Amino acid sequence: MQENLIKYSICFCTRNEELNIGYCLDDALENIPKIIGDQTEYEIIVIDNASNDNTPKIVKTYKLKHPQIKLIQHTTNKLYSGSYVSALKFSKGEYIAILDGDYQHTCKDLYNFIKLMNQKNCDVVFGWKKNRNDNYLRIIFSAGFRLVSKIILNHDLNDINCGYRLFRNTAAQKITISEMVNSVGPEIYMEISQLNLVLGEVIVNHFSRKRGASLHGTISGLLKNSGIFTLYMLRLRKKYNKRKLVKTNRLCK
Repeated sequence: MQENLIKYSICFCTRNEELNIGYCLDDALENIPKIIGDQTEYEIIVIDNASNDNTPKIVKTYKLKHPQIKLIQHTTNKLYSGSYVSALKFSKGEYIAILDGDYQHTCKDLYNFIKLMNQKNCDVVFGWKKNRNDNYLRIIFSAGFRLVSKIILNHDLNDINCGYRLFRNTAAQKITISEMVNSVGPEIYMEISQLNLVLGEVIVNHFSRKRGASLHGTISGLLKNSGIFTLYMLRLRKKYNKRKLVKTNRLCK
């Protein structure tokens, strides 16, 4: 565990989200103190993955008024998994929440993550977008990803790819992310299995993307990424050499 820990770290993974990052920060600044108490120390970290828009500039403007906000900038595109590596590495919270920076989630749901983690003594809690607010293309892609991931990795999660998770710092420091890909849930799941950590899952609110473009917003993009993700999960199965590592009774809900 890192030295000089504070209580909570809330991290946003962003790339070219100038239209959304302000909403994410406003949501965090409003809701986090209500959930954890005004006197509880926390930090908000924005992991900017080599944006070429005004995302870093907007975050720096927020930092002037809110010193708990921090900015970590990648000079090259390290993909989504690279953003997670930085979030887990640089967070000083005993609890580390990681959200996508597209404002499709709210920090209000952090209450349910913390509640489940403490009640069931979970090491990691995954979000579950039970009611998705996506376009038809994204819904079809997500359903296919979920089916293929269950076949290849034989996992028990309802949503292995949800962009909202909570980690204990003790667990975060044990998890190794080595794949460079625009996904991270499957590798984290396999690491949790290998380390015999306790995994939980909670339902989260999911909002439609109102601003900016999604990586999976076109048919060509979906087809390309479907192949990439399938090969990614096959590599994981080979690497960990087991198809069933987390038993159903280890998944807390």
